Amino acid sequence: MVDLISPFAYLRQAAIWVFHHDPFELWTEWFAGDWDSYILAGVAMANAGAAAGSIGDNLAAGAVAVPSVWRGNAAENFQEYELRLAVAARSLQQLGDTFNTLYRESAECVKNFYDVISGFIVKMVDALLGVSIGRASGTAMIATLAGSVIGYSVALSYAVYAVDLYQEMSNASTHAENALKAIGGSMAALKASADLTELPSIEPYRIAGN
Repeated sequence: MVDLISPFAYLRQAAIWVFHHDPFELWTEWFAGDWDSYILAGVAMANAGAAAGSIGDNLAAGAVAVPSVWRGNAAENFQEYELRLAVAARSLQQLGDTFNTLYRESAECVKNFYDVISGFIVKMVDALLGVSIGRASGTAMIATLAGSVIGYSVALSYAVYAVDLYQEMSNASTHAENALKAIGGSMAALKASADLTELPSIEPYRIAGN
C-alpha cells in the first residue's frame, strides 16, 4: 500500500515498462558494489585454508610415524622438518578462517550500505518530485497569492527534506567507508603476518651431507 502512495513507485514501474529492467537497482548496485563477491572471496580463503590444514595434519601424522620406520640423526632432522612444515600449514588454515570472517564482515557492511542507499534514493526522488510539483503548482497559481504561497511553501519544505536526506546519505557513506577501512587494515595486518610466516624450503628434503 505504501508503494502505491509513493510517487517513486510509479516512476520506477514506468522505468521498468520502458527499459525492461529496473535502472534504479543498477544505480544502487553501482553505489554499493557487488557484495556477493566478498562472500565468495571469503569462502575461497576458507577452502584454501582448510586444504592447507589437511596437508598439515597429514604431515604431522607422518612426522609422528617416522621413528617407527627410521632412526638416527637423519630421521630426527627429517621429523623436525615435517613438523615445522605441518605447523606452517596449520597456521595458514587459521589465516584462511580469519580472512573469511573479515570478508564476511565486509560483505555485511557493504550490503547494509546498499540497503541504506536504496532507501535514501527512494526518499530522495520522492522529495525531488515534491519540489517539482510544488514549484509547478506555485507557478501555475501565481495569479492567486494564497495558491502560489502554498505551492512554493510545499516546494521549500521538500527541498529542506532533500538536503537533510543528502546529509544522512553522506553520513551513512562515511560510516561505511570507515568500517571498510578498519576491516581493510585488519586484512593488511594479516597479510603482513602471512608474509612473515616461515615456510621450510619447498625443495625435496635432502639428508645432510648428501
